[in-house]
Amino acid sequence: MDQLWFVLKKIIVLFLFPVPVVLFLALAALVFWRRRSPAFLLVFTSLAWLAVTAFPLTGLRLIAGLEDEAGPYADPAALSTKGVRYVVVLSGDFHEGEISSVDRLGCSVVRLIEGIRLWKGVPGSKLVLTGGMIPGLSEDVSIAKALADVSLQFGVPREALVLEDASWTTEDQAKLVAPIVGKEPFALVTSAYHMPRSLMLFRYQGVSPIPAPADFKAKKIKLNYSTLIPQARGLEMTQIAQKERLAMLWLAIKYKLWYGK
Repeated sequence: MDQLWFVLKKIIVLFLFPVPVVLFLALAALVFWRRRSPAFLLVFTSLAWLAVTAFPLTGLRLIAGLEDEAGPYADPAALSTKGVRYVVVLSGDFHEGEISSVDRLGCSVVRLIEGIRLWKGVPGSKLVLTGGMIPGLSEDVSIAKALADVSLQFGVPREALVLEDASWTTEDQAKLVAPIVGKEPFALVTSAYHMPRSLMLFRYQGVSPIPAPADFKAKKIKLNYSTLIPQARGLEMTQIAQKERLAMLWLAIKYKLWYGK
């Protein structure tokens, strides 16, 4: 049942992204093709929506808003001063197949490298790695285990690693990491665009995350041919930002209705 609900949520979100919306509008235009005004309006709306969401500048500006909320890179010295004992790395991308241990991690490896940097700068700290065996993503090994394998290759001793290898979602990660870190402040490492939602989820668990963003995508936005011509990259970035904002809206509603928070 959990797996069914997990997949169902993913499908529902996918249908809210730009390309499916454009296709639905185009199909609606076909239904009304005998009535010129509604058909024309639907076609115009679908093309306009596709054009706007496909501009890289659109996606970059939307992502920049999320990254501004995430804050700057974390300073290991400042984390030490605050008594941080755990550096928590949230897993993201994962790819299976006959590829190297680094290649299989996608953006997760960027988060991991930032986590290792902070761990090295905070004496005596532990590196907490998250991610279970997720349906449709990682079915042969937990992502936390894959992250741990790469960490060992980069010289992190096994005794410095703590694995949370049962989560499927960021919400799961927050719930399962909370008992590990307790009430003390800890560094939370994830992609900058993913940080606002992650902070929401961890704070809902009553813990004290200190944002340590990585994997910035919109630190500097330039107006040139690469940002002003509609392309697939623009759609991807718009989709990333849309997913985060929709998820944050849903979380705010969910926790207010269900838990009164």
